[in-house]
Amino acid sequence: MTVAYGESPLFTFALIADSHMNPGDENSSPFETNAMANGRSRYAIAEINRLNPDFVVHMGDLVHPVPGHPTFGRVAEDFNRLYGGVEAPLRITPGNHDCGDKKISWMPAVQVNDAFLKTCEELFGPHYGSFDHKGIHFVLVNSPVLNSGLDLEAEQRSWLERDLAETARDRIFLFTHYPLYVADPDEETHYDNIDEPARSWLLDLIEEHRIEAVFAGHVHNFFYNRRGATEHYVLPSVSFVRQDYAEFARARPEPSAEGGRNDLPKLGYFAVEVYENGHIAHNVRTHGRVLAEGEKLPETRPALPAVHARDDAPASVGVQLRHPWSETTTIPHNYALDEFMRKRVRNDYPLLALWEMGVRKVRTPVGDLTDAASLRRMRDLKAVGHEFTVFAYGAPGPKTIDALARCRDAYDALEFIVPEDEAEQAVAAIREIRTRTDAPVYLSALHSLARSAHEGGTFKHMISSGFPIEEREHVARFVDSVGAAGLIDGVVFRVDRGVSAWSGIGEARAFAAAHGNRAIVNVRFAADDMRGDRMDDLATACRAAEATAAALAADRLTVFLDTFVDQDRGYFMRNGLIDRLFNPRLAARAVRHVHGVLKVVGGEMTALDVADVAGGRMAMLRGAEERLGLFLLLPEGEGGMDVGAAIGRRVCHADTGAGNWVDLDTGEIVSCRWRKEGDRAAMEPAVTCAVPSMLIAHR
Repeated sequence: MTVAYGESPLFTFALIADSHMNPGDENSSPFETNAMANGRSRYAIAEINRLNPDFVVHMGDLVHPVPGHPTFGRVAEDFNRLYGGVEAPLRITPGNHDCGDKKISWMPAVQVNDAFLKTCEELFGPHYGSFDHKGIHFVLVNSPVLNSGLDLEAEQRSWLERDLAETARDRIFLFTHYPLYVADPDEETHYDNIDEPARSWLLDLIEEHRIEAVFAGHVHNFFYNRRGATEHYVLPSVSFVRQDYAEFARARPEPSAEGGRNDLPKLGYFAVEVYENGHIAHNVRTHGRVLAEGEKLPETRPALPAVHARDDAPASVGVQLRHPWSETTTIPHNYALDEFMRKRVRNDYPLLALWEMGVRKVRTPVGDLTDAASLRRMRDLKAVGHEFTVFAYGAPGPKTIDALARCRDAYDALEFIVPEDEAEQAVAAIREIRTRTDAPVYLSALHSLARSAHEGGTFKHMISSGFPIEEREHVARFVDSVGAAGLIDGVVFRVDRGVSAWSGIGEARAFAAAHGNRAIVNVRFAADDMRGDRMDDLATACRAAEATAAALAADRLTVFLDTFVDQDRGYFMRNGLIDRLFNPRLAARAVRHVHGVLKVVGGEMTALDVADVAGGRMAMLRGAEERLGLFLLLPEGEGGMDVGAAIGRRVCHADTGAGNWVDLDTGEIVSCRWRKEGDRAAMEPAVTCAVPSMLIAHR
């Protein structure tokens, strides 16, 4: 499901999970991070009030002290006082910290019972309920009571079956504290899921009534699953990260992160936009910001709208998925929450980063089609708008051809990488594939120094694919010579680090237009020398922003950014769009906000020119309206760019002008004016350009 470009939501609601409020004068947790929980809730509430949603749902674990703890009642009062400041109607789904852990003997805290349930209801309101809003039905359940055998379980079960059967609404959303499952509906019982038999009972109800989405908390990390017609989301926490899931990363958490508990970019809440034919769940990162009691949210500048991979924008870059993109990790049993089993869960933070950047196109090996778990995941993500290009080396054999025919619903395009001297055999195999699948086919070349003369006697152990963009005329002759011209939909070009992304993409676009076909362009972040490293955040961000802007103006092309996740060891070390903790880097924020600019100005872009300016480079585009100019400023080095000189020479077509200055790191927008003073422009207000930025100029 994608949302029509420019469509406005019917309404928005907010979700906040696992606030874990503590006594103001006593931290009932051994972690210092928990002492910040109240301030973090206060900050999130202020942001949500500014968002002005139609309603807010708290997903449970309102407080940190468990029922029976001496401070439980006092903290509950603090919660009600603080969350009484939520300006929209607030609904609550109770968590295990509010009414007791689910009924399993090895649960680490006191278990749900009638006394705790009574106290929870007195302090926080009804255990379950439903309501309608603008033609949609919303249902909240008490999940800790499931499988308890208590009277409330039977009462809730009868109510829920009746409520779903009697609703006249076609669209239903369900809220629960415990997720039904984290990675697999058949996973064994562990601390983070709803146990059998209640799990199957609830899954059957969800399937029977085609519930659109299920939202859960409890796990303090992001997860996404799709089962049948239903999307299942597990929310991050606003207070702290469950550090057992830090095992996802190949990097050690920072010392200040308390073993991953204080991994700031992973903290936040959801803002869910509801549309006529679906929804978009935006993750809003709070980065652990706090407000003291009585403190107000700082005034901020207007910002670009959030983007999402489901936005059906006119154009978008894709990413190379070199690292595992849906990896299942085994969480060690470690004295705390799951001591008696190996919990297997999937890392969904790469997916979250794709969504936040507005990136739906990805490139992955054809082997993912023959791996059952990867294939399932590809089908799930294609169903919500992602587009997969799968690549294979050499002339495909019967097994590969069969997989491509059988799994056509899981991918969008095919890329075949072949040595040029073996291309005729590959073309024969491609001809067979054409009889079994209608997918677009692209031809790519293997480049290996083992197949060419060594340079200066030095052996370079290197492989790469894609025709170098500098060899585009050779490519045309080659395609004709092997009989592929009428068979393939396009070719694959490689833009090495030493080549400007802007010019490389422009040349590929011109090639495709001249030959009446399409092209894939892989824009490399790595240095051209395998010993070199490109761990420079600013340089990578500028290259990513430049490629994204050029892709917006390039029809006939699919542009992939290479690489998605940092390559911080081994060969060709370089920063990616996200780091090894799977948190967005400056490059990811730049891609996100270039897409946000497109959402503001609307329509297609036309690429005009790129030029070196004092302190960096400037790329120039024209919007759908002739009078709308877009200028991408890409600073080099710590000194930043001389904005006055750049604007004066490239933008000022009159003595004065006006527009909007966009910081592509934060997404903040500043209305500005300028006047020409010789070859320079005086900006009002004065702006600096130490990160990729964009000027939207009104001529």
